[in-house]
Amino acid sequence: MAFTLAAAAPHRAAAVRPATFAAADTVADDDEFQEVLVELRFGRLLARTITAYRLDDAALLPLPDFFRLAEIRYDTDGDSAITAILQPGSRRVRIALGASTVAVDGRIEPLDPGALILRGGVLYLATAPLGRILGLRMVADWSEVYVAVENPKSLPLVRRLERAAARRAMERSAGPIEADWSVRAPRAGVNGMVVDYAWILPGDDPLAGSNLILSAGSNVLGGSLELETQSRGRVSTGQFQVNGLWTGVWPDNPRVRQFRLGDGVATGPRARAIRGVAVTNVPWIRTPAFGSATFAGSLPAGWEVEAYRQGQLVAYDSVGGLGRFAFDLPVERGENPVELVAYGPYGEVRRFNQTYRVDREILLPGKLEYGVSGGQCRAGRCNAMANADVRYGVSRRLTVGAGVDQFWRGDAGDLGHPYASVLASPMNALSLEGEAALNAFARGAVRFEPSLDLRLSAEVTAYSQAIANPIITPLGTRSRTTLLGFLRPVARLRSFYFTAQLDHVALTDGSLTTARVGAAGRLHPVTLIPYLRWQDRAGTAERTAFAGTDAILLPQRRWGPVFDGLSARATLEMADDASLSVVAANLAYNVRTGTRIEGGLRWLGNGRGTALTLGISSTLGNVSSDLSVSAPSTGPAVTTTSFRGSAIYNEASGRISLSPLNSIQRSGVTGVVFLDENTNGLQDPGEPGIPDVRVIIGFGTVRTDSAGRYEAWDAAPYQAVLVAVDSLSLPNPLWVSQYGAVRAEPGPNTYTTVNLPIVASAVIEGSARLRRPGTAETVPAGHLALVLVERRTGTRIPVTTFSDGGFYLMGVRPGRYTLTVDDLSATRVRVVTPVTLDVESLPGGAVLDGVELTVTPIGAP
Repeated sequence: MAFTLAAAAPHRAAAVRPATFAAADTVADDDEFQEVLVELRFGRLLARTITAYRLDDAALLPLPDFFRLAEIRYDTDGDSAITAILQPGSRRVRIALGASTVAVDGRIEPLDPGALILRGGVLYLATAPLGRILGLRMVADWSEVYVAVENPKSLPLVRRLERAAARRAMERSAGPIEADWSVRAPRAGVNGMVVDYAWILPGDDPLAGSNLILSAGSNVLGGSLELETQSRGRVSTGQFQVNGLWTGVWPDNPRVRQFRLGDGVATGPRARAIRGVAVTNVPWIRTPAFGSATFAGSLPAGWEVEAYRQGQLVAYDSVGGLGRFAFDLPVERGENPVELVAYGPYGEVRRFNQTYRVDREILLPGKLEYGVSGGQCRAGRCNAMANADVRYGVSRRLTVGAGVDQFWRGDAGDLGHPYASVLASPMNALSLEGEAALNAFARGAVRFEPSLDLRLSAEVTAYSQAIANPIITPLGTRSRTTLLGFLRPVARLRSFYFTAQLDHVALTDGSLTTARVGAAGRLHPVTLIPYLRWQDRAGTAERTAFAGTDAILLPQRRWGPVFDGLSARATLEMADDASLSVVAANLAYNVRTGTRIEGGLRWLGNGRGTALTLGISSTLGNVSSDLSVSAPSTGPAVTTTSFRGSAIYNEASGRISLSPLNSIQRSGVTGVVFLDENTNGLQDPGEPGIPDVRVIIGFGTVRTDSAGRYEAWDAAPYQAVLVAVDSLSLPNPLWVSQYGAVRAEPGPNTYTTVNLPIVASAVIEGSARLRRPGTAETVPAGHLALVLVERRTGTRIPVTTFSDGGFYLMGVRPGRYTLTVDDLSATRVRVVTPVTLDVESLPGGAVLDGVELTVTPIGAP
């Protein structure tokens, strides 16, 4: 069955007056019904010529042909009846000869006499009732002899074509964006300066009783040097603690990726604060990518399956004759929920989801990570410690590890804890963990998560009692068991779910058990979270059950610009003796200027009293400030004020900027967007900066100032980001960025300079001609795919000729290019003489017209 693209310009349909259907027998021949050939159009997507009948201005279409073209499933009952199945929903439509009605899933649709006829064993139905049945607007134009479906989007045919277009777009956009140029922060000398501060002032003695923390960071030899001073208690005591740390990171070195010297943390699964040294090949920031995983299932043959992640199409497959489908999808560490949408051959739709969970600590096959550290303990209970840790990825589903924690404690006795661990994922939904440390503990955990709607986990830890004064295990605890559960019974109701938790701790002098079961449901705009909880302390009378509910009101846009920042939360809880245990309410309001105000009241039973709270948080003036007031009924009110923020020095511009966030161990990108008149990539004297240009950076966007300068902070150091100019923000449409994108690798505590030259581009106009074999005569080569290739970089610019063979390209950067046919094997032509073009940068932009490319059929002389 061949389909033809409808490329004609739209026509205005003739007015269609209601048909006067003949009252004659619909089976008998009737001269009032005129047999015609019409073009059946589905919007502007497809067209097909079919046989129809005309009665006055009405058109009667053959039902089998219409259903087949629209890809609607149907069955015939002899020559006199036809039943169609409309999707989604499997609604049945039965059309029978001789009846004056049509049954539409139990609903009766009346038919005028003569609206349904039988000719040559085929049922024909008028477009008016057919459109009402299918929810379509159908018009007939007898001057152009066509019948058009004006709104065909509900038809399976159109939905399939739209899916195919989405898949082509996905394939075109697949793959990383390539950068034309790379900039890496220098690893020599000292550059950049960042200062973080935090000042906490109590209400009773704001200055003398305050606590001050000052931290300074700089880029030293490519690493982050950090110095911190913090008052020990009240500032008035004059006692300060000074810490220092240098961190070097080499992301591309598989042997040593991190080196820390000074006040940092030890390596291993139980990091501890030390003053010493640490070396490891663990990535500074572990990339979330974890290869690919196979998502598979079974469906009837002929179906198609699409996979969506966060609403974006990422893969598709067709179900083969064995009824199986499968596709490999890129997965990341953590949860990988995928929504699968299956489409049947007649428009059927099924939705379901799968989750592939990758533990964040599992390693790729063959990867080995190690860590070695040692130094003085910064916390009590030990004088010094050392750790040696190694982990190895046996397979994508199995990682093993081993190591030792060694503690020196002087007279208290030294401790050594060799340990081993295993992390396994035998199937997509199941993960297992096991870890044991000599004379310390043994732990096992299992997690089952087949989808985002069901999660179950259990963890059991047994603690050794062999050490009288342990370090890595809690004192007085024998074991701990934790069970967690989550169930969302209806996937489409995201806010309706159940939760359960049980925690049992066996102590040397008894046990403590707590449990909680709850649910959540939304009664717009309020979310209710009812719950039951128990707590039982063995050996005491502390055994109580509670029932309560939380009510949450989130901000609503429909409340208008004044009240759309309002939110609230309330809690009501009762004990098992029907007495009130907790009554609490909290009201918050977000002011558009960056300020949040909230106040609350909390009453606790058993004489524990009432407390009023007030809080104000603000980020005005690039300073983060908080004011909190707590006024209990049983004591004095407590007021605390705090200020936090940072100051960042930009060496390139010589300016200092302020931020309400901590900025140490972060990075920035700065530079100038300028008009590069001589195309040498440098801003020479007289080449102006361009103001108000939008610069796109991997973590956000900024605009240039009046001198063309820009700066953006808060990038992760050592991690590449792409920097590019939004061409639509340039004041001249012939201006383009010399580089499509720049790959920047910023260093810590400093700005990395990325200047972005703008050049005047060119317009290229011309035509492609097809030479007839054996002659010098040429004709226009319309709809031919051409490509302009930059000879130095290999950059390809595709262009397709118009129907008259002409083509037009705008925004071509300066350089030397070759114009040729894009895909010779597909077009079945060869180029007679390739065209070489030299594009120069001229102040007003260059224009190259009259370019002609001649091609000839493959095999022709």
